Amino acid sequence: IPARTPQDQEEDSALAVWDPITVEHRPLPLLLRPQQVRSWNAAVLCATHDCHHLDCRPGHFLVAFVGIDAKEMFAHVYSSEAAAWGEATSAQLPGDHLDDTLPSALARNALYFVFQAGYRMLKYDLATRKMSVIPVPQRPYGRRIGLMTMEDGRLGFAEVDSRFTLKLWSMETDPEGDAGKWAVSRAIELRALLPTPALGATPCVVAFADVVGVIFLKTTDGLCTLDLKTGQSICV
Repeated sequence: IPARTPQDQEEDSALAVWDPITVEHRPLPLLLRPQQVRSWNAAVLCATHDCHHLDCRPGHFLVAFVGIDAKEMFAHVYSSEAAAWGEATSAQLPGDHLDDTLPSALARNALYFVFQAGYRMLKYDLATRKMSVIPVPQRPYGRRIGLMTMEDGRLGFAEVDSRFTLKLWSMETDPEGDAGKWAVSRAIELRALLPTPALGATPCVVAFADVVGVIFLKTTDGLCTLDLKTGQSICV
């Protein structure tokens, strides 16, 4: 997203919300920033109260945008009800860039995004609008991680190590809700679950569907899904 001022604002939209089921395309107003945005990520959230989040259309939604420029780390929230971006929240530069290839995770009342180095996360509290940096455990293999929301609402992430073991990590929190220790909550041997053509190289976690409990893996046989409840895998 380039830095823009009201004088040079273009008619096109830098961001849009797209519904893959209805194919509805909702352009968002340009987010004006005084400096060039070097890295960013975003998440769409349902803004309907008491929603089960299985079929939120056509309710109101929020878009949380987090970014990093040469001066600071910042966040804006767009409201479809107000049809406008809210005021910015800022924090000190983290010394890293946001990974825009990994989707975020919503755990309780906060959004989490991964930094490119893979050893830290950005936490954005939706209630307080506060941003903070959360460490990720140091691992010997340093594989790509995929954020996930655990069944009890806690934050977690998944990764595959060099032994083709899918490890699911979860975070414990203290009574005040602050981040605590990470622990491996489950380890799944992929050699017994994925077809042989998918095991030519170590699979890579690319996404997690928390509502249905399905992990998406990039393999040498294409994209594979793994149902965490049944252990069933499908490769396409």
